[in-house]
Amino acid sequence: HSVDTSKKFIRMSNNRIPKNLKKTVFTYHSDAKMTKFSGQICASFNKIPNICPDFIYVDGPSFMHVKGSIKGVHTRHLDRTIISSDLLEIESFLLPGTLILWDGLTSYARFVEKNFKRKWIFKHLKSGDITIAEQVEEALGVYNKKQIKFCLGRD
Repeated sequence: HSVDTSKKFIRMSNNRIPKNLKKTVFTYHSDAKMTKFSGQICASFNKIPNICPDFIYVDGPSFMHVKGSIKGVHTRHLDRTIISSDLLEIESFLLPGTLILWDGLTSYARFVEKNFKRKWIFKHLKSGDITIAEQVEEALGVYNKKQIKFCLGRD
């Protein structure tokens, strides 16, 4: 599942998907807007897929595609970085063992780290300019425990 603000990028991505994977890869177009989360100005997609991901790769929304402003603040400027509230809004639905990877976007990752409510481990890897986070609460039950073992291994 992939969400993007650019219809052009979605078309390009869909054209690169091998035929044998076309029925298992889903792309979604959504606008993004300026909003607030806990009184803090940020961005948010207008819609996201109703799924329960075990891995989330974050590289957007594009700062130039976010619509609107709050008190005159917007992201459509080269000096801005993107910070979004989408992960914070769905945190309660994410299962133990969920992994998140931010490709660059360190300020976005730091914003999420400071605002998540549940138990997560964050690691910033400067050499690759990525940040990773893992949801480390105890498994919810036997099926979640099997999922964690399958995805992450015994340790």
